[in-house]
Amino acid sequence: MMLEKISKLLKTGQPNNIELAYELRSSAQISLWPLERGIKDLLYLAHTQPAIACDDLYLGQLCHLLHEVVALSIRNPQLQQIPEQLAFMPNLRILEIYQAPIQQLPDSLKELQQLKSLSIRDTAITEISVSVLALKNLQTLTLDANPKLQNLPNFLDELPNFKSLRISHDLAPIVPKGDFEIVFL
Repeated sequence: MMLEKISKLLKTGQPNNIELAYELRSSAQISLWPLERGIKDLLYLAHTQPAIACDDLYLGQLCHLLHEVVALSIRNPQLQQIPEQLAFMPNLRILEIYQAPIQQLPDSLKELQQLKSLSIRDTAITEISVSVLALKNLQTLTLDANPKLQNLPNFLDELPNFKSLRISHDLAPIVPKGDFEIVFL
């Protein structure tokens, strides 16, 4: 529970909140290492823009840098799920997940309020979760080579800035109706 409170504080990236988190950690005598390790694991899995070399960074530095990340590309054939630490990147605008056997999107996806482009290619994903509905700035969704994906979300038209659905031809029979462009890949 205490680690969750600290995690929420660190998401803001403000220096006083990071200092407060360290004080909470000291008083509760818990380790922030699992949180730091999770963030580093996410960065090792991905290519970021701007590039982040995270080996020698500690948690406070990482939390400040993650606010600068605007693009993230995750490609890992062994990856079973996307780490929840994705939520530490509130300014992320482009997220690309490909060649990863993930079966679902993380709940932390809804925290990415600045996300404009989401690309999911060559995964084992079975559905697009309702958490995508929280992405009010999403403009483009790309779904290609996801053989287990059997349904497309009907709520895309509810996203105020949504403009383009880019999908593979095999999904043509289940294209949802809406006022957006449909591009077949």
